[in-house]
Amino acid sequence: MMTNAKEINYKEIVNPTFTTGQATLEMLAAAGNPDAITYKELLSISNSKEKIGNGANAGNSIFSPEEGRALMMGVTLGIEARYAAVSRLLKESGYQSMLDIASGYTPRALMCQKEGIDYVGFDVPAVVDRMAPLAEQLMDTATHPVYVSGDATNANSLKKAADLLKGELFITCEGLLIYLNKSELEQMIQGIRQVLLEHGGAWYSSDMEVLYDQFSAVAINKPDVLERWNKVVNTMKEDSTVNFFAEEFQTLEEKIAFFEERGLHVERVPFYTEDTRLNILYGFDLDGQTRMKQLMQSFYIWKMTATNEAVEETMQAANGLEMQCQQTGDTLQVALVGRLDTLSAPELLKMLDERSETDGFRELVFDLAQLEYLSSTGLRIFLMMAKRIGGDHLFVDNANEFVREIFETTGFTDVVTVR
Repeated sequence: MMTNAKEINYKEIVNPTFTTGQATLEMLAAAGNPDAITYKELLSISNSKEKIGNGANAGNSIFSPEEGRALMMGVTLGIEARYAAVSRLLKESGYQSMLDIASGYTPRALMCQKEGIDYVGFDVPAVVDRMAPLAEQLMDTATHPVYVSGDATNANSLKKAADLLKGELFITCEGLLIYLNKSELEQMIQGIRQVLLEHGGAWYSSDMEVLYDQFSAVAINKPDVLERWNKVVNTMKEDSTVNFFAEEFQTLEEKIAFFEERGLHVERVPFYTEDTRLNILYGFDLDGQTRMKQLMQSFYIWKMTATNEAVEETMQAANGLEMQCQQTGDTLQVALVGRLDTLSAPELLKMLDERSETDGFRELVFDLAQLEYLSSTGLRIFLMMAKRIGGDHLFVDNANEFVREIFETTGFTDVVTVR
């Protein structure tokens, strides 16, 4: 299956969404953000779209240069507008501490230092490994670790990051919620609510209402081109091991109710205001500018604050993962105890690769009786192994009620055999 396991960066393999963070930085730089240009040069990031999926470059033969330019302008405007919206709300809030969940490679820390705002970036290890040294190079007045590795669905991870900051917190999370299933979203809501109850402040996010794919649709403004664009996007998703969960909420009211039932009050604030300067917007003709402004004015960012009402909590307390292996012939049995998430998944995949190199196996059986938590990153391990050895050679035994529900609701019962 895999060779030279020791040379592989497992943190990147199990968290391929880090490449979207690279693409975000490239687009901010393309929009003329001077801090993003500095970061891109120092990180030597370029052509990240080639890493996202085999379909990422399919558009080169599907779209004309004019159509491709319109597509990229739409995507880039969405990213520029999101960055500007969060910056505007941060300044308006008056908060002096920012917790940036799924912080990626954006130059938010540099902006905060210029504004005198204390900053902690929180992301997967693959991102933090690159951003922490950069922060040390640029953040000469920082008095705390600027970047922290963690899992956003783990309340303990969130608390450790938040406790590095003082006073009320401006918490933001952009581009992450679309990758979470409903169970993960619930865990994240509960973890952030605990932080807000302790520190005060508010959580801001555009993920639950701003439809970023609409930026390309409005930029193109041609049904036939949009149809071709949707095919490219679907091809990228099919080639990727990233989980793009189907919409689990039918209406905006259902989304808001999901958050408020878990102790967060939702206030909708404008995504775009007329006094916002967006460089990419002026690359469109006057008709295009009008269409894009109308689109942005239809969107809202959620400002969420913790209520004092008693709510039922189901936070998973497990930390770390224990792996117990036993091999009989060509069958490897692996019992997992604890939490399989962003932090523990790299070690599991590394162990499986090493066992494949040394002993080899044709069948893989997971015993999940004592697995207390399973995230999307953990699910990705099952998907990757199913592609390597075949789904009919991958089995899950003794799945507890929580884990079995995750497999069923995410459709992974079609990927592996749950016995």
